[in-house]
Amino acid sequence: MNNFKTQFELFGKIAPGWKMIRPLEITIEQDDNEDHMANDDEFCVYGYGNTQLLALRDYATSLIEYYQLIEKHMAFSTQAIFVSLKSYINRIQ
Repeated sequence: MNNFKTQFELFGKIAPGWKMIRPLEITIEQDDNEDHMANDDEFCVYGYGNTQLLALRDYATSLIEYYQLIEKHMAFSTQAIFVSLKSYINRIQ
C-alpha cells in the first residue's frame, strides 16, 4: 500500500458506549485498488474499508473487540497490554 497515506488522531467518542480518552495516531493507507487500511503502531490493530471513513470505523470496531478480548482473557502476560489499552480507550455510560 504505497499510493496514499494519511495520519489521523483518534479521540473522543468512537462508538456507542466507547470513547478514546487519549489521542491515538492512526495511519490510513490506500492501495492500488483504492481500498483503505487503517492501523496504529501502538496495538497493531487494523481496519479496512472502501473509504477512509469506513476503514476508520472498522478500525474502531477492531480496537473495541481487541479491548474486550484482552479484558475477558486477562492473564499475567496481557496485564501490561490491558493497562496500556485502558489509558487510551474506555467505556462510557
